[in-house]
Formats: sequence, structure tokens, C-alpha cells
Amino acid sequence: MQTIGTSLKDLVCLQIRSCDAITDEGVVYLSEGLSGYDEYKKTVDRPNLHDFKSKSKLQYLNMANNRALTDKSISGISSLLLFNLKDFCFVLTLCEK
Repeated sequence: MQTIGTSLKDLVCLQIRSCDAITDEGVVYLSEGLSGYDEYKKTVDRPNLHDFKSKSKLQYLNMANNRALTDKSISGISSLLLFNLKDFCFVLTLCEK
């Protein structure tokens, strides 16, 4: 996920469905890479999301049925990618343990 985020900055559409290998950490890396937040963090002493403008070109994101993902993934996506998305599908299944 980190490789996708850092090397495919012009990515417009991404579908990763029913893949249990995807983790919250991977989604956050993806979000940081696509938005440019990973580079922004290197240029300032105290990174602040309020001062950051996402450079993401991603418009369509489908991450349905990835059972390993939690609300941490949603947080990363909403903080860094959501502003530009035209279509976003994410199914979050809450299970009591």
C-alpha cells in the first residue's frame, strides 16, 4: 500500500475488495502517500492536518469487504483523501468479541 501511495501519485481509481491482507496501517500509508502528507511531514517540525492541503487526484475508491480494516482506515481516508473523492465504498463490519 505504501508503494502504491508513493509511486502512483496520479492514481484516479482504486479498487481493493475482499482482500484480508490489507491493514489499517497500509491504508494510512496509502492515504499519506497519495495526498502528499508523507512529504509534507518531512518539511515541517510539527505537522498539522489543518495546515495541509491534499494533493490527491484519487476520485474513486472501493475498499468493500476488507475484513481486517477498522475505523482507523476510515480516519486516514477521511483526513487525507475524502475531499476529492466522487465515489467511495467502504463496508465496515463491527463484531463483538
